[in-house]
Amino acid sequence: MSVSHGLVGFMDGGTIRPTTEDAMIVRCEMCFSDIGSCDPGAVHAPLSGAMFGPLGPGFTPPFAPDAPFEALLCPICGRRAVGHDLDRPEACRMDRLLTPEGYFVAEGAAEAPLNLRPGGMGKTGKAGRIGHGGRPGRTADARGVAHA
Repeated sequence: MSVSHGLVGFMDGGTIRPTTEDAMIVRCEMCFSDIGSCDPGAVHAPLSGAMFGPLGPGFTPPFAPDAPFEALLCPICGRRAVGHDLDRPEACRMDRLLTPEGYFVAEGAAEAPLNLRPGGMGKTGKAGRIGHGGRPGRTADARGVAHA
């Protein structure tokens, strides 16, 4: 890594200490832009904004320090920057981020990915069948619905 990307210290009150061996560049998983840096030893699940710092001098941190996992949006494209689960599009991983070398999994990884949609919701965001008026398995005749 270059010296400009080796500046971390955003975890300890804002003092910047050069650590070129430890700094890791963070990329957005959607637009693949380099958006920030982090110290691999200080990153743990669930990810939050305070764990990430600027790419170097003159850059702003990619996320607000008090941002929870749900608010880690890419400053370039505006979409969720970390945590996409490629095996399950309806879920996300609160312990994984993309670097130029590949995915980095943080310590304290969650056992199961976080489900972003409430139970029973389909990809359209609607529960069950459209127009379903009774309990599953009941026919229109059993519900007393007249046929035209």
